[in-house]
Amino acid sequence: MTDIEWDILDQTYFMNDYHSIVTGVKRPAMEIDIALVELLKRGMLRQLFYSTAHNDYVDLDPYDPLRVSEAHYVITKQGLLAHTGTA
Repeated sequence: MTDIEWDILDQTYFMNDYHSIVTGVKRPAMEIDIALVELLKRGMLRQLFYSTAHNDYVDLDPYDPLRVSEAHYVITKQGLLAHTGTA
């Protein structure tokens, strides 16, 4: 796991929006975008969007790499285990 991926997982223990992740990780947005997509590919993050029809956040499965900056993210069990070193 790269340093930036580690930092992103730190920011997503609770649901967090893209802009808060960028602010918390303190890296260029392009680097964060690449790392987010990689974490999504490996099943370590969930990508969520607010649905007015459901009046709640819904999981976008499969994820949408073109909407990275519009989404909210939260760590998955697989990501949590990898992040804590128990996987």
